[in-house]
Amino acid sequence: MSMSSQPQRGRSAPSAKKPSPLRIFYILVAVIAVVGIALAGIFFVQQQSAAPAGATGATPVAPLGPSGRTADGFYYKGSAAAKVVVTEYADFQ
Repeated sequence: MSMSSQPQRGRSAPSAKKPSPLRIFYILVAVIAVVGIALAGIFFVQQQSAAPAGATGATPVAPLGPSGRTADGFYYKGSAAAKVVVTEYADFQ
């Protein structure tokens, strides 16, 4: 009996597998995502350094109507002639 007629025993040598197209696609998407996040971070840092000190971009909002305190000690906001009155009841126990 020659060695060629005997069945192979043990593990076979690993063969070179061709990478699947789906795996290549996922790697490409991951690389694009990492590059995009890096560019967004660089853009954000440049925008923060270009802003003058103390500038937050927020504009102050004026009150929507008159506000103050009544003679009885209640706070109010808005017109006394409003069609809707909101009364808040609260218990702080």
